Amino acid sequence: MNLMIEKICHKNQLIVLFTSILLFSSFSCYAIKEPEVPSAKNIKQVKAATEVVVKDFDEWFVRLVVKDNTANLEDKSALLGQLRLDNTKIKKQSKNLKTLSEFELLKQHSLKSMPPFSGKYLYAIFIDPKGLSKGNYKTNFHLNAIEDNWRFTIKSSDPKAEIELSWDGLYGLERKSGSSNGQKYQSIYRPNDERLRKIAIIDELTGKEIPILMYGEKKTHSFNMGGVSQRLFSVHLYPKNIRMKPPMAVVYQLLLN
Repeated sequence: MNLMIEKICHKNQLIVLFTSILLFSSFSCYAIKEPEVPSAKNIKQVKAATEVVVKDFDEWFVRLVVKDNTANLEDKSALLGQLRLDNTKIKKQSKNLKTLSEFELLKQHSLKSMPPFSGKYLYAIFIDPKGLSKGNYKTNFHLNAIEDNWRFTIKSSDPKAEIELSWDGLYGLERKSGSSNGQKYQSIYRPNDERLRKIAIIDELTGKEIPILMYGEKKTHSFNMGGVSQRLFSVHLYPKNIRMKPPMAVVYQLLLN
C-alpha cells in the first residue's frame, strides 16, 4: 500500500515538474524575443509626420491702415509688396501661353484708385508708381529685391485731422495652379515674418522713421495733417534687421543691475 502511494506521488511530482518546465520555456522564449528594428522607410514616414515645415514666401504684401478716430473714418485698402518674375504665364485670346514681362506682371496685380464718393474722406494711395502707367493706385507691387522703397500719399478732407497710420500683415502669397487667365494667389498670414524687422515707415515731412515692428510689438504713427489735404510717406525695406536703441527705462534697469 505504501509502495503504491509512493509511486503515485512520484508520478504527480513528475507531471508538476514537466508542466513547470513547459511554462518556463514558453515564458523564456517570450522574454528573450528581440524587438523589431524599424526600417528606413518607416523612419522617414515618422519623421515626415512629426516635422513642422515653415515655408518661406518670396512673394508677399503688407496692408496700410489709416484712421481718423474723431471723424470715424478708416481706410485699409492700400497694399504694397513684392512679386516674383520667372515662368509666370498669361493666356491670351488665342489660347497661347505667353511669358509675362515685368510691366505685364505688375499691371496684372495693380488696382487703380477711385475718387472719393462723399465730401468726407480719408485714404492712402500710390501716385505714379514706378513700372506702371501714370495714375493713382491702391496697390503697388515691385519685383523681388532685398532692399526696396514704396512712396504713398495720405489724403484727408480735414486739413486739421489727427491721423493714425499703422499696418496689417505680413501676408505671404502662394501661387495657385490651374489659373486660366493670369496668375492667382492665396494669401497666408505671417505675423512673425523676418521681413517685418527690416521695414520702416518714413514721414517725408518730418524725416521721422518708424520701424513697423519694435521689440515684438506693432507700432503706429500718429500725426496731424498740418493744414494740408495730403501728406507724403514712404516705406523702406532694408537688407538687414533695423537696429533700434533701447528705451531709457530699459537702459536705466540695466544700469541698476
